[in-house]
Amino acid sequence: MPVATATQVKNKFGEYLRIAESGEPVVITRNGREVARILGKNQAQAFLIDSLVGIAKGDVDYVRDRDKLREERLAKYLLSRSDADGE
Repeated sequence: MPVATATQVKNKFGEYLRIAESGEPVVITRNGREVARILGKNQAQAFLIDSLVGIAKGDVDYVRDRDKLREERLAKYLLSRSDADGE
C-alpha cells in the first residue's frame, strides 16, 4: 500500500488518484501520522456496505438475516447518538 505525505499528494494528485482507481488504497500522512486514505470507488463501496451490515463478507446470509442485522445496526447508531448528545 503506497504511503505519501499530504504535500506529495497535493503535488501529484493525479498519480495517486490513478493508483487508488486501480484498486490499491493510498495512505496519506501528515507529520508522520496517518490522516487519511484514498480509496477507489469499488473499495469505498465495499467498505461502506461491510460497515453498514456490520460483518465481514460471507459470514451471514444477508437476505435471511437482514431484518435482524438492520435492527442491531440501528440500535448501535441510536446508542452512539444518545451518547454524543449526553443523554
